[in-house]
Amino acid sequence: MPNLRTPEQSERWSDLMPLMSWQLWLARDLVLENRLPWQSATITALPDVMRYSSSN
Repeated sequence: MPNLRTPEQSERWSDLMPLMSWQLWLARDLVLENRLPWQSATITALPDVMRYSSSN
């Protein structure tokens, strides 16, 4: 958590949080199928991921 000491800092944080959350939500399709370097290709996907990828 950030160390917010002034009302201005709190207000700025409150303005930025929805924007950051929205940006992460919009980027979810970009990282859905990308595995991390240490993850094997045989990891089974969760049912939600399988349902989502089969509907496209």
